[in-house]
Amino acid sequence: MKFYHLLFIIITLSCSNSSTKDINTIIINYDKTCNYPLSNFITNCNIVKLETSDSILTGDISDIEFHENNIIILDKKNNTAQVFNQKGEFIHQLSNLGRGPGEYLYLNDIATNSQGIYLLDYTQQKILHYDYDWKFQKDLYFPFYVSEINCIHDKIMLYTERNGEKEDYQFYLADNCGKILNRYLPRNNNWGNNTFITSNVFTQNNNSFIFAPRFNNTLYTLHDTIATPIYTLNFRDKTFPEERTNITKYDINDNKFPYIVRRNIFLCNNYLLIDYVYQDKRNFYLYDMNSHKSQNGYITNDLITDFRFFPQIVKDNKIIDWIDAASLIEYFPHVVQENPILHDLKETDNPILFIYNSK
Repeated sequence: MKFYHLLFIIITLSCSNSSTKDINTIIINYDKTCNYPLSNFITNCNIVKLETSDSILTGDISDIEFHENNIIILDKKNNTAQVFNQKGEFIHQLSNLGRGPGEYLYLNDIATNSQGIYLLDYTQQKILHYDYDWKFQKDLYFPFYVSEINCIHDKIMLYTERNGEKEDYQFYLADNCGKILNRYLPRNNNWGNNTFITSNVFTQNNNSFIFAPRFNNTLYTLHDTIATPIYTLNFRDKTFPEERTNITKYDINDNKFPYIVRRNIFLCNNYLLIDYVYQDKRNFYLYDMNSHKSQNGYITNDLITDFRFFPQIVKDNKIIDWIDAASLIEYFPHVVQENPILHDLKETDNPILFIYNSK
């Protein structure tokens, strides 16, 4: 009997160890940085000048989706969704304020799949589904506040804010009809209220998908509908101890904040790009998931000389940045002068898109 009991313990330990073997620890030496060129993982950049008129004004781009040859822009400031082609020519605009079916109060996020376009109305706790001809299909209501969404094939991943209920999860998986299929990562009640941080929780590249809560060092993916941890970020002595620390006790933007909190995650081809702030400087950790080689520090934009590299989102192996026309003219006049499509740029024009294609 003792032999079988010992054998059971050995098997149990070996199984628990095997479950952690697939979790790779990424050690980020925040105090050992270098400058490395953007061309290490980017092939080229396309500049798109969005059409501007009195009826076509983009106030504040907050997200972008691509469908076929079109660019779909979520404009939070003007509370609209706009569609342009790859040349920046205007095609369509959705502005449908209200409380009825297909109407919204405040657009917070956008996602797409083969079934169409999904717009998140945070205020009404619903997602509006339109087809690609912008015909309204249905409203999906949820009993909690969703702040970000991402489509995975025919399913929708939801990131939620604190709901005050006993069972409070950070992520939910729903089908196209809004039915909850699974829930992930219960929220720790000791964390306190949410603290603002500019960061994404989803990144996707074709069939690859990674998600991670804010203030969390573990990156997850989905195997079928099971959340599986794949990477753990380690900032050495400045790693944020999320299981023990109430983030609301700190001002994470203060130089005296003792930890490093990762900001955005960008997944493009076989590269994982992670940005974080250390000593008031935005650093980028570039990790090649195939070779396991990495670079850490400041990225020099050698594709557009003396221009910033300020990635904001990634879609379909494209890293996207945008800048308002007035700032581009004032701070980077050589970019305007050297690109023919920008020669007649005015300060009142719509933002300019910089679409970087990854290797």
